[in-house]
Amino acid sequence: MASSETRPPRSIFLRHREDESALGEKSRRRALIYFICGNPGLIEFYEGFLAHLRQLVSASASMNGVEVDLYGRSLVGFDDEDHHPPFSAPDNVPLDLEGQICSVYENVAEVVSNEAKRTGGKGYGDVILMGHSVGAYIATEVTHRHLREEEREGWARHVRLRHGFLLFPTLTHIAASPSGRRMQLLRQVPLMDSYFHVLARGLLGVIPEAAVRWLVGRVVGVSRDGGMAAVLARWLKSRDGVWQAVHLGKSEMETIREEVWEERLWGMAEEGEEGGAPRFFILYGKEDHWVANHLRDEFIARRRKDGGETRIEVDEGDLPHAFCLKEEDYKQVAQTVLEWLEEIEDGRA
Repeated sequence: MASSETRPPRSIFLRHREDESALGEKSRRRALIYFICGNPGLIEFYEGFLAHLRQLVSASASMNGVEVDLYGRSLVGFDDEDHHPPFSAPDNVPLDLEGQICSVYENVAEVVSNEAKRTGGKGYGDVILMGHSVGAYIATEVTHRHLREEEREGWARHVRLRHGFLLFPTLTHIAASPSGRRMQLLRQVPLMDSYFHVLARGLLGVIPEAAVRWLVGRVVGVSRDGGMAAVLARWLKSRDGVWQAVHLGKSEMETIREEVWEERLWGMAEEGEEGGAPRFFILYGKEDHWVANHLRDEFIARRRKDGGETRIEVDEGDLPHAFCLKEEDYKQVAQTVLEWLEEIEDGRA
């Protein structure tokens, strides 16, 4: 529930440099990569990844024909300042997966509309949704809804969703994954399903933030003095952040089950277009604790049946699900994303 006491979720906007635009052709296309966080949905986790991707795109000769902006926003509810009253109030509750999907879709349309106004009509010709984990599910579902004829002709008709980049996606049967099974077992413990967030807040509330940062560094493997540990500690010590994460996680368990999308969603970006590129590009981890390998393989087999057009890669190394936490991991993922962008541009040549 919004009020004058709230502010929008935190966001990152990395624009194409104005000096590059001045040196380039005025008629160059413009594109937006809109990034959707995983759970916990704090955009600060992805600052390094997005900044490195920005550098790669700016330095790529293959991307000279398009001006690319990068935008990312925290999911709603993970920052205490983006909602009022607190979730403990009887008339306010955390957002479930459906609520996050609607919020993201509305924000995509808002960002595109605002940019068109800012530039006097020279807005984004293409929009790419890029999501991590449940953010990949959100990106897929937003694209699915946008492709419906009645919605494409409706309030978001000014948005041209062209591609989706899905990073370590949780697209089906998340409860069957190793971590999903553990979460489901935990929910069966008496009172745990309803009061885990209360227990977590009570425990974390008595631990000094410095100690939380130390614990985070030990468990996650990041420097306790670095920015990532500070972000994690701030979230863990927040009033409602853990509650929002748990609530969304339970909603994911209930919602992300059988595949619900029609096959046409996984085709080329535009039917009948010469050359062109796939609508979706997917990067899976070799061993992802939020993905059941056999169900991932079945999903891939369906996409590749009869010469399927979705671009799917399975990492052959040891990239973790939480790739954004360590520099060596997010740089590797950013390089993969750049290669997808270059493939799209090559398809236009």
